[in-house]
Order: sequence, then C-alpha cells, then structure tokens
Amino acid sequence: MTNCFDILKNVRLKNVKNIIIGTLNINSLPSKFDQLKFLVIGNIDILIITETKLDESLPVSQFYIEGYAIPYRLDRCRQG
Repeated sequence: MTNCFDILKNVRLKNVKNIIIGTLNINSLPSKFDQLKFLVIGNIDILIITETKLDESLPVSQFYIEGYAIPYRLDRCRQG
C-alpha cells in the first residue's frame, strides 16, 4: 500500500525542476505539526494550510520549518 509520503516523494522526483504546491485543511495543527514537517521537507515547495484553529497564544516560531519562509498567518479565534 502506498502512503502519502511515498506519493509526494514520487511527485517530487518526477518534477525536479517544477514548483510543488500543496494545500491542506487541518484541524488542530499543533498536535500534527511534527508529522507535517516530516511529510513536507524535501517534497513540497509551498504549503497552504487552512482551518488550523490557531490564535495569538501560539507563536509563529512554533510553526517554522527550516529551509522555508516564516509562515504567514491570518488568525481568527479558535472557534473560527
């Protein structure tokens, strides 16, 4: 069975000279961020994440991935 990491790695290998853009709708990003970093690094150039339920209590630095630009955030309250 192929997992999403293998699929992304295959897309990256077939598109070495192209920009890979991903978009995800994630509920509760903080609890899933380490898994997301593992999936993204080396596979996706630009990542757009929506519906994360983040607010100002969680600093931008908590969601930085080395090698990528500082995240752009447009927070609302945790209830959306």
